[in-house]
Amino acid sequence: MMGLEERTDDELVGGMVSADAAALVCFEAFYDRHYRAAFALAYRIVAERTLAEDVVQEAFLALWRYAKSFSPTRGNGRTWFLSIVHHRALNALRRLKPRRNDEPLDDTFERAANEDVYGVWAQVIRGLDATQVREALGTLPVEQRDAISLAFLGGLSNTEVAAQLGVPLGTIKSRIRLGMHKMRAMLAPLTLEKPLS
Repeated sequence: MMGLEERTDDELVGGMVSADAAALVCFEAFYDRHYRAAFALAYRIVAERTLAEDVVQEAFLALWRYAKSFSPTRGNGRTWFLSIVHHRALNALRRLKPRRNDEPLDDTFERAANEDVYGVWAQVIRGLDATQVREALGTLPVEQRDAISLAFLGGLSNTEVAAQLGVPLGTIKSRIRLGMHKMRAMLAPLTLEKPLS
């Protein structure tokens, strides 16, 4: 059996499925390999150390519980796990920002209403490295690039993006949706799995 340091992320996640002592060893190896990246991502979104630590803990717990749902055909283990961290961090931000009484209910649940766009984001980043995503983002018109950066990398809600850019909410939603679809089209060829040699 190969050493843990030689095993790929996908193999480590696959090794967690049995939920026995060997699974725990795989989990620990994955944790050691990716804790720093997970914390950096969570901290960049929530901007508070204790909350970022809580987010990472929740994400690793989800990894342990749902390792069997991971499919290497849809992306690699690291990307899948970091998407869990990303979503947990955004959820933590939402919990911290309760809806004001004067805020329309539609704005409060705008992310839920735009799940198709967030699904596109997951498809775009699955199996890609940060450089490829940054390059694709850089090809978008500046309006779309700014909206996507603030929403997905900055962790802002669509309402917050609209306020920061001084643009109507509907315009922001359209820019994000159009930009994400363009990025998916640009990056789709890069996500195709190469045949095993």
